[in-house]
Amino acid sequence: MYADDVALVTHSAAEAQQLMDVLDVFCRLFDMEVNMGPQKTCVVVFRRARAKVPAGFRLLFRGQEVTVQMEYTYLGVRAHATRGFAGAADALAASGCKAMHALLTQCRRSNLTQVDIKTRMFDVLVEPVLSYASHIWGPQQFHKHLASNPFDSKAEKVHTSYLRVMCGASKGTSLDVMYRDMYRLPVVYHWVALAVRWWNRMSAARVDALESLACCAWVEDVQLALDGCRECWAFSVLSTMCKLGLLEPGWRQRPAAWVQDRRWEEPVVRLALAQLFTSRWQGYQQLDPRTAPSKGISMCTHAAWVYPLPADVECPSRAAAPPHTKVLASFSIVKNYLQLRIGCAHLEVEQGRKGRQVPRAERLCRLCSGENATLAMRQAVIGRTGTSQNVEDLKHFVLECPVYDDLRARCVAFPSSVYSQLQSPTCVAQVFGHTAQTSLAHTLYKMKVRRAELLGLPFQF
Repeated sequence: MYADDVALVTHSAAEAQQLMDVLDVFCRLFDMEVNMGPQKTCVVVFRRARAKVPAGFRLLFRGQEVTVQMEYTYLGVRAHATRGFAGAADALAASGCKAMHALLTQCRRSNLTQVDIKTRMFDVLVEPVLSYASHIWGPQQFHKHLASNPFDSKAEKVHTSYLRVMCGASKGTSLDVMYRDMYRLPVVYHWVALAVRWWNRMSAARVDALESLACCAWVEDVQLALDGCRECWAFSVLSTMCKLGLLEPGWRQRPAAWVQDRRWEEPVVRLALAQLFTSRWQGYQQLDPRTAPSKGISMCTHAAWVYPLPADVECPSRAAAPPHTKVLASFSIVKNYLQLRIGCAHLEVEQGRKGRQVPRAERLCRLCSGENATLAMRQAVIGRTGTSQNVEDLKHFVLECPVYDDLRARCVAFPSSVYSQLQSPTCVAQVFGHTAQTSLAHTLYKMKVRRAELLGLPFQF
């Protein structure tokens, strides 16, 4: 019972009818009525897929037959007759999508552009909608997608859409790059932390002899997992802890009391999740973006030139958010800066890659290496790079192309010493990691505007 909502759960039709009769007595004693509308009162017969409702099954309340339905939403969580809680996340994702669009509207009206604040607002106003009661239905989701593809759920697609709008990312943008650059972790990772928090709460309640109905159900569920059931809640949680390296693989051979006493500190869990996300970058951070294979080229570029991976992964927190997420500027300037960082700024190297027709060596900068480039520009870029066949990639646009030298000279993020280090693999990262992030964002925007004017392109940023 919760307020005026009542759920009756039994294992047989006979017991269900007995509980309906008890409910009848309860309502007469306390002068209450039951709304028998199909959207308010119904019966759901939980069963395996393709199994049918038992023949002749009927449930009566005061002589009126209760409607049999395939699913019902109780306290905001959808339960399906054959899929269990599998549809709960999808239903909440639809509600979260509405909340996300409402938030974007408010951000536009308020001229709010700072990434750190907008992502924080998402965590406060949208993420709780996506994660409502996820400590119950979430393990079914993150057990499947945590290691393979954490971006696959409908709830995560809402999160992804919000980030895409913030930075103007195209559909082909690497999600790993976009999430890491905006200092985000998938929502499904948060579901793991919430489920562990619930586990710790149930474990403490059992030890303190405060066993509620939920605690008793948890104890039985853990026993199911120990008995070999792979579809129960506890199995999903414990298997996930094994994947994160926070539980010994042989937990099934342990006594029930030992498993029930296991607890995990939430910061430790979140750190393990951050390490799991960072592990997706293995093999990409040591490659040169100009010679790396096309697979994972966005991750190579980001790790080498934009946002190098730290030696030690820290537990994510707002205090540790990188400076570029706190840039204060107009939406066009912030969006252009983020597009350059995540690899969707419409440079020649990106256009040729997406078309899959032009070899990388032919995606030349049209301003200093193209057919219409002036002799002065060709000589200037040869003196800087040693060749007149320069691909317009991120490094070339930010540091090498002489067309923007006057703009760079007025920005403190471009020290004169950086041009003597163009062969260094960290020269671009030094610029993107400079403390003058707002000045850098303004300069890069002016460079993109000049590029568009000289090439006769529309302002797409």
